[in-house]
Formats: sequence, C-alpha cells, structure tokens
Amino acid sequence: QEAFDFQADSVKNQYEHFLSLLQAHCSMVADRYVQDEEEVPEQLLLSEGIAEIYTELLEGFCTWRENCTDSDDLELPARREASLPPLAGARWNPLPASCYEGKADEAADASRQMAEIATYLCVWGEGGNVRFMPEVIYFITELALAAEEGTMPYGGVASAAGGSYQSGKFLSKVIRPIYNVVFEEWYEKVDIADNGKDK
Repeated sequence: QEAFDFQADSVKNQYEHFLSLLQAHCSMVADRYVQDEEEVPEQLLLSEGIAEIYTELLEGFCTWRENCTDSDDLELPARREASLPPLAGARWNPLPASCYEGKADEAADASRQMAEIATYLCVWGEGGNVRFMPEVIYFITELALAAEEGTMPYGGVASAAGGSYQSGKFLSKVIRPIYNVVFEEWYEKVDIADNGKDK
C-alpha cells in the first residue's frame, strides 16, 4: 500500500478477498483428499491452495506475460521466477521454509506467487472500470511487480492523510488518466438518443 499509494480501504478489501480465496482453495484441496479416502496432508494445504489460486486467478496474466516475452515488439523487464519481485521496495516477508518441510525453493516460489497475487488484486481493486480491459490490468501489474524502489512515476510517496474519500496517488495518477482517455475516445463516437441514452 505504501509503495504504490493504493487506497487503504481497497487494500483491506483485497486482503479479505485473498483470505477468502485461500480458505476456499485450502478447503477444496482437503475435500479432494477426503473424497479419495486419503489422509489430508495438512502441511501441503497452504502450498497447494496458493498454487491453485495462482493458476486460477492469474492464468490470463501468465499467458499475457508469456506472449509478450515471446514478442519481438515488446520488452518486459526481466524477472527471476523463483525470487520475489522488487515491488517498488514494498516490504514483503517471504514464507518460511518450515511451512514447506524445509524446502526453501518451494517456499520462495510460493512467496513469489503470493506477491504476484497480492499485486494483481490490489491493481484490480483500484482499477474500477479499467478492470474490464484485462490487458491493461496485466500491463500495470507487470510494471508494478518490476518497479524498483524509488522509480514510481508519481514520486512513490503516500498521499497526505485525509478524509475517508481521498484517492490515493495510484488511482489518481495511473488509473484515472487511462480511464479518462478511454472515456473520451468512446463517448466521441456514441450517438445519444432523444431520451439521453446511448443508441
């Protein structure tokens, strides 16, 4: 939230959204073991739940990233798969290897997946009407994941404390300008009927 100046209420909503997804997916993993009449390996619920959320939620994002990486026309910032993304210097505590029976590589991969999920959800939460253009959300998410500390285009400092309706800089400096361009382009071409509605 602090690195990108997301709105506090939006981040809280997406945190609760993520916890709900994690609980649901861990339950589904456990249910599959029970249906197969196998003992539920509690130590695997977290890792399998995170992996399933990542696959389900970020399938389009991963496909988009792969297509962009394969394209000669677009160059995305290089990132190592098993390491945490820079996230503009945001504080992120990786999952301990003890959650993965001491397997540090698996813990690092799950931490990276969680960082990507959290970033995607925060960007999506701020996106408003822009979220209906998934490629734009994917592009913004990729830039957020790759942002180095101190490289935010709007200064990377949080807005001053204010009323509960104050927009964060991410919304006002990233999302709103994109929406304004789309709105102006679309409404130049829309015919209005006598009753004031789009034809």
